[in-house]
Amino acid sequence: MKTLIVLLISVMPTNVLRCFLYNILLGYKIRNAKVGWLAVIDVSQFEITGSRIGRMTIFRGPMRVTIGKNVQIGFRNRFNCGQWVAKKSDYNRHLLIHEDVLITNGHHFDVAGKIEIGINSVVAGINSQFWTHGNGVIDKDITIGRDCYIGTSSIFCPGSQIADNTLVGAGTVITKKFAESNVLIVASEGKIKKRRDT
Repeated sequence: MKTLIVLLISVMPTNVLRCFLYNILLGYKIRNAKVGWLAVIDVSQFEITGSRIGRMTIFRGPMRVTIGKNVQIGFRNRFNCGQWVAKKSDYNRHLLIHEDVLITNGHHFDVAGKIEIGINSVVAGINSQFWTHGNGVIDKDITIGRDCYIGTSSIFCPGSQIADNTLVGAGTVITKKFAESNVLIVASEGKIKKRRDT
């Protein structure tokens, strides 16, 4: 029944009506935000203030979503959490996007674990993937520091992390935690190529 309600809300003709119905019928906290046409929000908890979600973006599954101010999320992004995760207590199931973040179009976020994106960071290009589960995975969460830039078609594996002011080159696979700030990380093996001048 909830899925049907969400689908009906997503086709409402105006942003004001979509936000109003999401808040009243599903208990979300959407304040001064723009939710694009056919944007589907079917989650446990959803909070957004002063930000924009593009058309055909999907938030779906038993997860919490917290989006700060001045966040821009483009078209056709997917934020998914499988129903199977709800029965497992060791999955955080939380998407936390801080202020002034830009996520362009066509990216995939697996929110079985926690994904946190720091202030003023950019997920650029298309087709980047963020995965927080896998067979035998213990460390699931993904953390992206503030003022980071993630190039197109990058992949973040469970338990990965980048520190503040990190640039991730296009097509890079991040498989571990990088504690050092002000670096450029490139190549499929995700190695620090050089230090950056702040």
